[in-house]
This record gives sequence, C-alpha cells and structure tokens, in this order.
Amino acid sequence: YLAVPLGAALVHVPMPDIGAPETPGPFSLADPARVVDVLAGAGFGGTTTVPVEAAMRLGDDAEDAVGFLADTGSAKALLEPVEPAVAERALDAVRDALRSYESPGGIWLGGAAWLVTARRL
Repeated sequence: YLAVPLGAALVHVPMPDIGAPETPGPFSLADPARVVDVLAGAGFGGTTTVPVEAAMRLGDDAEDAVGFLADTGSAKALLEPVEPAVAERALDAVRDALRSYESPGGIWLGGAAWLVTARRL
C-alpha cells in the first residue's frame, strides 16, 4: 500500500533517511528477529511472528486517499522539508497514481504486516 504513493511522490521529493532498524519509525519492526528481541526485553517469551498479506483500503477515491496519506507521520516527514510547491506537486503525483486504483468500493492496495503473539513471562 506504500509502494504506489511513495513511488509517485519520490519523483518530486528526496527519500528521507528512515534510520537504523533500532530507531523509531514505520519500519522499525520489519525484521521478525527484532520483534522477538524487543518483546524479550520487555519480559515476553514464546513470541511468534506470522506474515499477513491483505488488501488495505486507503479511501473512497484518490482525493480521499491522498487526504488520509498526507496526514500520516511518514508523509509529513517526506513533505515538510521541501518547499510547499514541491510538496503539492508530489501530492498531485500521488493523486494521479492512485486514480487507476479507484473502484466502486474505494481504493485498495496490497499490504503486509506481522501477526505477533507472545506470552508475558
């Protein structure tokens, strides 16, 4: 669900530094071994991580989806460092890219996450 809007935006803005895996951010728990380590450090054990892939609804249409995405921390980190006109061009590009995904049920893009279970020790 991020590849399409991010790819469109990156034509106009630079990729931000997402930091090392240990730093807070949207991808800080992308590695299942890190998830296990973090939970172990917090007193949990028996941790399992199962990949889950599902379609994610971003909004009713491209305009609605851009409104949602633009309000996320990731988008703000991407757009705040650039001039307002550049940010607007990036959002226009995202809007245009998402139009081809519009359907009567809204905009749906593939997403992936971890289903994590653990026990408190």
